Amino acid sequence: MLDMTMLENNTTIIRPATGRQLPDLSVMIARAFETYRGAIPDRALFEYIAVSADLEQHKGHGDIMVLESAGKVVGSVVYYPNAGDEGLGLPAGWAGIRTLAVHPSARGRGFGRSLIEYCIDRARREGYGTIGLHTADFMKHAVALYQALSFGRCPQYDLWASDILNTDLGGGDILVTAFKRTL
Repeated sequence: MLDMTMLENNTTIIRPATGRQLPDLSVMIARAFETYRGAIPDRALFEYIAVSADLEQHKGHGDIMVLESAGKVVGSVVYYPNAGDEGLGLPAGWAGIRTLAVHPSARGRGFGRSLIEYCIDRARREGYGTIGLHTADFMKHAVALYQALSFGRCPQYDLWASDILNTDLGGGDILVTAFKRTL
């Protein structure tokens, strides 16, 4: 069920993405994740960007939400009402978060936090007891944000990037770490 509730804060709005916005969102996600160049092997980054920017994979299971500030889309996140539908091993019965992205020029203004808080609040309203996500250590700011928002590690749901991406990363595999928050 798509939540049509909007979070408005001054000139900031969180709302569902429109189909017409998906190509531009894919470009924004790619730009956001390009900032990790040098933090992980190029092949892993290329594959990660390709999978993350493919928003079509979420249709029917996850809700693509955008954050607009002053009329411009500067961030996005995918909210899964059932984390089990993500296909990343989180349990059914949890809500899930995927592909948090904030345009590089808009970072440091709390937009990522607003998107995660939206997902937490929505999961709580929908009656979930837990919300989960995956990240990686090279995403230092994201990991710090999740920890500041009371997400804790749940290593039993960790994955390897090569398994998610279905490709051999040539010795540059990355541990994709799972986090959860009890609501």
